[in-house]
Amino acid sequence: MAEDQTNRDWVEVYGEAGNGTGVFLVGTKEDRTVMLARNVTYHRCVEIANENSYRAFKWIPPAIATYAQVQGSRCPVVNEPCETTCVGLACICDSEAKVCVDGASGSGSSEESEPQPALDYSLPLPI
Repeated sequence: MAEDQTNRDWVEVYGEAGNGTGVFLVGTKEDRTVMLARNVTYHRCVEIANENSYRAFKWIPPAIATYAQVQGSRCPVVNEPCETTCVGLACICDSEAKVCVDGASGSGSSEESEPQPALDYSLPLPI
């Protein structure tokens, strides 16, 4: 089961508020990737993470940030030590390596070459 690193307050306040952005940690400690999914509900993020055996995820509600804002964000301190979560919208804790990672620091990640239409994707998009 994937580690849920979503801010609990966001789930309580915005959990049923519609489509936000999912941030997913996939791969191994040595070969990890951070991926995003746009226009997904919190519950869909849980499903995506568990169906695909992703290591961790967090959901960013639309009231907190847009997909573009999440996509453009990075960890304030790359490889900052962590136990369960990290500061930064697209920053996620690799609890195996005990460090914060984002799309730039995940060894297998890549930037989207062109903006995608704002649709509900069933699989996450690489950042």
